[in-house]
Amino acid sequence: MCGRFTLTVSDRSLSAAFGQADWPPERLPRWNIAPTQEVLCLRWENSAVRSFWLRWGLVPHWAVDAAGASRLINARGETLLEKSSFKNLVPSVSHRCLMLADGFYEWHDTGSGKVPQYFSLPGGQPFAFAGLCDRWSNPATGQMLETVTLVNHAAPPWMAWCHHRAPVVLDAPKRLRWLDPTEKAAENLADFLAPWPPAGSGGFQATAVGKTVNSVRNDGPDCLLPTGTLLQGPAGPRQDLLFD
Repeated sequence: MCGRFTLTVSDRSLSAAFGQADWPPERLPRWNIAPTQEVLCLRWENSAVRSFWLRWGLVPHWAVDAAGASRLINARGETLLEKSSFKNLVPSVSHRCLMLADGFYEWHDTGSGKVPQYFSLPGGQPFAFAGLCDRWSNPATGQMLETVTLVNHAAPPWMAWCHHRAPVVLDAPKRLRWLDPTEKAAENLADFLAPWPPAGSGGFQATAVGKTVNSVRNDGPDCLLPTGTLLQGPAGPRQDLLFD
């Protein structure tokens, strides 16, 4: 799964990666994006791909209230077409979106405690998670709430040593398809859930970071301060801690 991520890159870097020109003027670097907060997304709307703020934690349009949003921050990719909260979202391009990031955190259980690991691409380049969004209308006030959930799948080799689940990261061609109104995403879902980057391609690198990130109140560059060196041994990656 994925419970925290970052988006610190400049608008220019986002434009280079995603081909968009306009980004929210109020956007600030984020080092510790957490559930129930607003996240920057791309989706197809009014005949174009546009950027939106969506609240992380899906509230289905049929929900009685928004109380369960914190439980729907991730959607299991293998059962998307079975679950009532998600099965009707996948076929519709208006409900498929990209959640923009330049890194994410996962907590590695070392046996003597959980160590936060920060996963990022070389050079800190931005990437996109596969997301599903919905609109919920408050029955009491009529106020519209737009929310999103992050699709995950079984962890690929670059992640499996740390956690058994990983966010679905889409490469550039699949990003275009995910936001294409002609794409039959439900029929081709297995293609979108295929691990990326592929084995042997390098891809994501992990860095052990301090416990600053554990608190959602902390949202500064100190969340990324490394605490040690990730070593590759006969049994796979392990963490040598320099500090507790």
